[in-house]
Amino acid sequence: MANHVKTVLLLGALTAGLVALGGFLGPVYLYLFTALALLVNLGAYFCSDRIVLAMNHARQLGPEDAPDLHNTVADLAARAGLPKPRVFVIDDDHPNAFATGRSPSRGVVANDPYSCAPPSPRNPKLPRRIL
Repeated sequence: MANHVKTVLLLGALTAGLVALGGFLGPVYLYLFTALALLVNLGAYFCSDRIVLAMNHARQLGPEDAPDLHNTVADLAARAGLPKPRVFVIDDDHPNAFATGRSPSRGVVANDPYSCAPPSPRNPKLPRRIL
């Protein structure tokens, strides 16, 4: 819940700043910057997960590509009472993992290739991303 409040405050401050800047520049810019703020907010809400995945050059893994990873993700999601998220791999040499999505039904888990092994005491990264 606290993250939702932070997101609303951040996007509200961005909107207020854009509208104030447009108002300062003149009436024509006020409408232009208000439209820009609306587009930024809609883009952030509907496309943020795809933007983050594209920035990280992530590709989706099917169940046939990594069955152990999919089984692990399904098990962890079931334990958390969430639907199974889509699974992506980040093609990068640097360790990275994150979860994104605007709702549990649109969830995504992304890992680097080195973290795609099932979680163990030596690899606890994946459960933290889901829970």
